[in-house]
Amino acid sequence: MVVLDGWGIGRKDASNPIHIAQPKNIDYIKHHYLAGTIQASGIAVGLPWGEEGNSEVGHLTLGAGKIIYQHFPRISMAVHDGSFFKNEALLTAIRHAKENGGSVNLAGLLTEGNVHASIQHLQALIKMATAEIGSKERVKLHLFTDGRDSGPKSAIDLLQALGDVNVASLSGRFFAMDRTLHWDRTQASHDAMTGKSKPVSVSAIEMLKTFYERGLTDEFIEPGLLYPDGAVKDNDSLIFFDFREDSVRQIVQLFIKTELKNLHICTFTKYSDKFDLPVAFPPEKIINPLGRVLSENGRIQLRLAEDEKYAHITYFF
Repeated sequence: MVVLDGWGIGRKDASNPIHIAQPKNIDYIKHHYLAGTIQASGIAVGLPWGEEGNSEVGHLTLGAGKIIYQHFPRISMAVHDGSFFKNEALLTAIRHAKENGGSVNLAGLLTEGNVHASIQHLQALIKMATAEIGSKERVKLHLFTDGRDSGPKSAIDLLQALGDVNVASLSGRFFAMDRTLHWDRTQASHDAMTGKSKPVSVSAIEMLKTFYERGLTDEFIEPGLLYPDGAVKDNDSLIFFDFREDSVRQIVQLFIKTELKNLHICTFTKYSDKFDLPVAFPPEKIINPLGRVLSENGRIQLRLAEDEKYAHITYFF
């Protein structure tokens, strides 16, 4: 197998350097042997719809022999086909709160960017939790405002898109999603969510407008609990709905160490191997990659690449 990385199928004009070069060997192979064109971008290789393919995903798909869906499209498809609403990890978390007289707390990024989280996933989760627990008051939202992957002051529009929901706390992603070990920022968000800081006692939109008037954007909204009873409490469930793993590890770690009793924590994806938590969408296992199939059938493998592609023919492939 020879992988010509980046060898695309382009138009037969001056915009296509491969067409201009007229590679004789490749042309000979195409004309004398079976040849075809495959899709190497978007949902065809497990990426979000319309997204360009890349070298890592290409090698992963070749080696796996099947489509490995990335978090965003995988969860989105589960919402669309209804399997999301039967997800055992999510149902267990919601029922824990219901059976113990607690609330379901949903925590994550309020965004339109689909980089760390998705508002469509949040809407589905709100619908699911409300239907299961039977009360919108017992479904509390702890939202991290974006301002980076979304417009700098888009949070109000996004809140309005959610409709009549119970927003319990707000925190800019600068605080809640710190990943550079600035634990004071993470702690500020944790304290707001757990009621250790004084409630601001205003609506979510009023709170945002106050910070906008001070010249702050969504990313830097200071953490605040909106009303005293909105805090995460004993016997509650806490579901983190970000699908990207790296930026919520610190806040999750603080809740793992919490003093709260009988708190059930669930995460959308596996944020860390160090976290012993239920995961709604665990990593898909690649049981029989091409390398294993060749090896188990007595084929010797020699993998050659320059340094830049070392990982692609080993780890990704």
